[in-house]
Amino acid sequence: MAKAGARRGPYQRKDQAHPAASSPRRPYYTAKEVAGFCGVTYAQFRITREIRHTRDLLPRAYCHKPMRFDRASVDVWRLRFHPHFPTLVPANDIVETGPLTDRLWQLRISQIYGAR
Repeated sequence: MAKAGARRGPYQRKDQAHPAASSPRRPYYTAKEVAGFCGVTYAQFRITREIRHTRDLLPRAYCHKPMRFDRASVDVWRLRFHPHFPTLVPANDIVETGPLTDRLWQLRISQIYGAR
């Protein structure tokens, strides 16, 4: 319930709470949740947080009191950069190298676009 003098948005009636207040899915993760994803305690996470930003590329918190992390950024980090997840094998495992000299590049471009 909103306070008597609280500001309301155009979508809100006087007797309604903010729609996000009753939403079961928050738009952020707390520091304790992120520490659980890293497999360490909350206290250990607070100590090693700067190392995790630089070494493990953990996204930075957007709010520090209380510490909150963007949900989408942390989800992407968990799938892509988490040290406990295996690295994904690319779909194209054959890498095609380009020509090594300028002359070979010119020949390749002329084959693709035609000679002038």
